[in-house]
Amino acid sequence: MFSILTEEDAYWFGFLTADGSLGRSGKLSDGSPYFSGVVCQLARKDEGHLLKMKDWFLSKGYKVSVKRMKSGKYDASRLCVNSVSLSIDFITLGWSGNKTSN
Repeated sequence: MFSILTEEDAYWFGFLTADGSLGRSGKLSDGSPYFSGVVCQLARKDEGHLLKMKDWFLSKGYKVSVKRMKSGKYDASRLCVNSVSLSIDFITLGWSGNKTSN
């Protein structure tokens, strides 16, 4: 189970709640969403943040990838962690799974 044990854990959890989302893969038989993992997409110029976050996830034992892509006319980078259990843990910690908006 994921828990916030260090300042770094708290930092990345906060970063994800502001700029990330939980990947939805469908719905369960009761109609509730099925989350497959964590996604965070940023402008390519901010890819360094995702690479640091990738190292943090790897240190926790998660499999993670960072890929470059086009998002409309913009260059972007996307971090993906495929882990249903991580999604559940983050929801338990109070994250709705949606990127916050200002």
